[in-house]
Amino acid sequence: MKILIINELYNLGGAEVFALGEKELLETENEVLYLTLDSNYSNEWKADKNHLNYKPAYKTCFKKLYHIIPRKYIVEDLKKIIESFSPDYIHLNCLDDYALEVYSAVRGYEVFQTIHDHYAVCPKGVCIYSDLSPCSGYSFSKCFKNCFLCASKASFLREFVKWYFKRVYCLHSVKNFICPSRFLSKKCIEQKMNVKCINNPFDTFLLPKSIGVKNVSKKSYLFYGVISERKGIIPLLAAFVSFAENKDVELLIAGKFINGMEDTIKPYLDIEKIKYLGIFSHEEMMNQLAQADVVVVPSVGMDNYPYVVLEAICAKCLVIASDRGGMAEIINDERLIFDVSSKADIIQKLEYTFSMSNEEKKKIIEKSYDYVCKNNHPKIYLKNLYEFIQSMK
Repeated sequence: MKILIINELYNLGGAEVFALGEKELLETENEVLYLTLDSNYSNEWKADKNHLNYKPAYKTCFKKLYHIIPRKYIVEDLKKIIESFSPDYIHLNCLDDYALEVYSAVRGYEVFQTIHDHYAVCPKGVCIYSDLSPCSGYSFSKCFKNCFLCASKASFLREFVKWYFKRVYCLHSVKNFICPSRFLSKKCIEQKMNVKCINNPFDTFLLPKSIGVKNVSKKSYLFYGVISERKGIIPLLAAFVSFAENKDVELLIAGKFINGMEDTIKPYLDIEKIKYLGIFSHEEMMNQLAQADVVVVPSVGMDNYPYVVLEAICAKCLVIASDRGGMAEIINDERLIFDVSSKADIIQKLEYTFSMSNEEKKKIIEKSYDYVCKNNHPKIYLKNLYEFIQSMK
């Protein structure tokens, strides 16, 4: 088969890791072209004969309209690229600034899309209200009452309009969807989308060989990734301060601050038991996992099927996470899932992991590791993907 994979960015986060990994899987048996539209793409990044980055020429006259009207010159360029490759199937991933153009260009082809986040059902992409409580899913009346009236109206209206037109163009061009988590799959099905739940692949052999070797002098907890309110860093810090009293423990934080979060949590970073490590490359971050006993994923916003959980499990770390989104599906142990809105519940789970015997911890870690190795094996993903593609005919 000839398969065209399209993802807007080349190098950012989980969706990009997934798209590149899928390309490598598929090209062992198929002819694959990976197309990105990354305006920040650097030629110094890893060259790949089966990758093409298209940088659209920027025309200011379209600045205020490109989220509601596709830019024709970009659509035409994309059509030429697609026609020259002549794919049997087109697999779309994350699309943002060029979503309308891509959806317009792929119309008429056999197209499916992997849903990586909750933007599929929520204009804010997090499915939470302003008080950080969970939202049950998109409907215009809920968005207007609970988000538009409680937010900066101009800002939210812009995002809603952008999201609405993106959704309209998407559903007009794409009839079949894949979603990694059962949680988000259910939300999408409620919105009348034709969704198949296929868990993301994860190749444990790509991790550094030393990653399962622990070099820990004290009980260390690790938070890594984007450091923001929606990722739950604030409730984690508040709970950890109370939990850490009279204990030889530390909380290690790694990643990039966004939305002024560095200033917000600065008082916590002055505490001796809380350390900010900095920003690491993916490979460096994987090696940092050797310094952690427990990885904490306290997301407040709904996460779909985060790679951080898969990575931590396969690095032989114990993982505890919030009950938001699809993380509980990966961890498969209610004792390790907490209500992120409850400080007491976060502390209780931290206490549970702290008092856990080495034998019990090893048993849980090995069980989680075996589950991911089997359930998320690349061959299982390919089998499910091929069955899904066949069902489209």
